[in-house]
Amino acid sequence: MTTIAYNHESKQISCDSRVTRDNVIMSDSCIKWHIVDGVVFFMAGAPYDDELFIRMYFGAKSSVIPEVTALVIDSGNVYRCSVNEDILMWKDDRHNNDVIGSGFGFALSAMDFGKSSHEAVEYAMTRDSCSGGKVHTYDIKLKQFI
Repeated sequence: MTTIAYNHESKQISCDSRVTRDNVIMSDSCIKWHIVDGVVFFMAGAPYDDELFIRMYFGAKSSVIPEVTALVIDSGNVYRCSVNEDILMWKDDRHNNDVIGSGFGFALSAMDFGKSSHEAVEYAMTRDSCSGGKVHTYDIKLKQFI
């Protein structure tokens, strides 16, 4: 699936680039973020639902629940977002470290031991077979990938 880690202290989000299907590696060069109208979306889940999720974030209605959880940077704030069983978008302010995706436990533990988001994703990739490829890190203060 993926590992996307947010380090609250450094204000950085890192993600891997692996896509799997039924534990088969489909690609190690997937881009797991989208930037739309200045909002940065880091998406975990079903990539084919990314576009629907983004439209719903901006207020579109749907009869389908996108299979996506995201860490979203909007106006300098970080939110964890998803869509509930009533097809309503929810977003929760992040004031602490957070990780989404199949490697979340490994990456969160690594950050508990002082690792950066980048290092945490690298560690998760050594244990979670659904995370791999290249690690990309976005600096929220600089508003760019580093």
